[in-house]
Formats: sequence, C-alpha cells, structure tokens
Amino acid sequence: MLLEIPDHIARHIGLNENELALEFAIFLYQQEILSMRAAADFAQIPWVEFEQILADRNIALHYSEKDLDEDLRKLEKLGK
Repeated sequence: MLLEIPDHIARHIGLNENELALEFAIFLYQQEILSMRAAADFAQIPWVEFEQILADRNIALHYSEKDLDEDLRKLEKLGK
C-alpha cells in the first residue's frame, strides 16, 4: 500500500517520511491496532528501539494477563 501525502500538507506537518511513519506506528500501537513488534516493523526500527521511544514518551506498554502468565512460567523454569 502506498500513502501519498500532498506536499503542502507534508510541509505543514514538518516531519520527514521516517518520522511520520514512527508517529503513525505509535498511534496504531496506542490504539491497540498493532502489537509492539508490528508497530516497530511499520516504523522500520528494531522493536527494542521502539520500546525505548515509548518509554521516553511515558507511553504505557500493552501487557496482557496472558503475557504475564507466560513470563511467570519462564521465570519458574529458570528458578528450578
């Protein structure tokens, strides 16, 4: 898919293509449309960098009960 933004709007926004992709990825992540990894892929950056950007902006990470259960099982295995 190709999204074309008219030049006058792009100038008004004041972001380059990469910056705009990042902002859109953050928006989609906050709306719980994309996972963290999918949003990082959309922004074309490593997920750890995306996670750091979210932390720098005080954006809460989506962490489900299922994620917690999986992490607890992994920790249990490591502890035994």
